[in-house]
Amino acid sequence: MTSDDGDLTVAVDDRLPPTALPFETALTTLWQVVRQLPIGEYQYRAMHCLLGKGSTLEMERLLDDRGAVDLPLDLTGGGTAIVRVWRAGQGRAVRS
Repeated sequence: MTSDDGDLTVAVDDRLPPTALPFETALTTLWQVVRQLPIGEYQYRAMHCLLGKGSTLEMERLLDDRGAVDLPLDLTGGGTAIVRVWRAGQGRAVRS
């Protein structure tokens, strides 16, 4: 499924600055960054289902329910990375 809901802004702490792109391109770009993170298999599979399968339906549902999505990922070896997604133009401030 594809979306005609406009652009998304996506970001990953210290790895991808806030970037506004068309919905599908934004999710693809986000997946390319997330799949390089040192995360465990469970998180990898969950993020693949959300970002890497070519469907926007689940992300659309999350955004419709919440308006924005912050997904904290535990990095192997310690630390976290926050994956952030919101509809472009919402003026959301990104924490660093």
